[in-house]
Formats: sequence, structure tokens, C-alpha cells
Amino acid sequence: MGVSHSEVLRVQREEITIDQYVSTLVERVKRDKLLALYCSHQQKRVLAFRVLRRVKIMEEELRGVEGETM
Repeated sequence: MGVSHSEVLRVQREEITIDQYVSTLVERVKRDKLLALYCSHQQKRVLAFRVLRRVKIMEEELRGVEGETM
């Protein structure tokens, strides 16, 4: 399910650090890639595609965060 808006709000409110947010994103990307692979093997390609779109969004967010912190 990707990173929720509540995670972003937690960063904005300084309840979690950017590093914690990035760590959460990285773990969710890994988990969702495995989920997409599982769905694909189960012949649930539409679901796998949806999960991969979510992964792409999270990877774009990671690139954005890396660009802001550099």
C-alpha cells in the first residue's frame, strides 16, 4: 500500500526523521516488488501491474527526497 499521507505528515510535524521516512520507503519498495512477483506467478497480472505502479511512485519519491537532501 505505499507510504500513506500520514507518513508525510509525520515527517512534516517532525515526529519522524527524513532518514526514517526513507527507510520506510525502501522497505515498502522491497516488499511490494516481492508482492508483484508473487501476483505475477499466481497469474494475477493486473494486480501485479498495480503494485508495480505503486513501486514506481515510491521510487520517484525516493529520488525526490535524495535530491532535496543533497
